[in-house]
Amino acid sequence: MTVETRSSIQLSDVVAFEMECEKCHARTIRQLDRIFEVPTRCGNCSAGWMMTGSAELNMLREFLEQLFQFRKGASNQNFILRLEVSGLKDERAK
Repeated sequence: MTVETRSSIQLSDVVAFEMECEKCHARTIRQLDRIFEVPTRCGNCSAGWMMTGSAELNMLREFLEQLFQFRKGASNQNFILRLEVSGLKDERAK
């Protein structure tokens, strides 16, 4: 017998985003409505993540803004949008 477990999240459930430093694994969490406070470097070890004004930073801000705007207006929709997420395994355990 095969058992498959799937996990999904509803966009209205997203309230914050988390960034983890690849170097020291410190985590930074920001509320979704504070997208202009996206950190560009680690607050713990100062490793650089993105350049201020870079296309990568602008794309991340645009993505978070779209997510925030859709989340605000999602109650006006005739459907529920969910995102499926991969299994919950700790990548650092590798």
